[in-house]
Amino acid sequence: MKVIVLIAAMLILAMVLKALDSLSSNHRTKIDLNNAKTVQEGLAHYRELED
Repeated sequence: MKVIVLIAAMLILAMVLKALDSLSSNHRTKIDLNNAKTVQEGLAHYRELED
């Protein structure tokens, strides 16, 4: 009986860790997209200053 409970606990822990990892990777992607957008805006502003 203890073995079944242990296996179930490990599976639940693995699912939780996988969910947290997918959430954090999504969050990282959003931050990267925001950074790319601000970099493009900065370059556009710099080009306007050159003209």
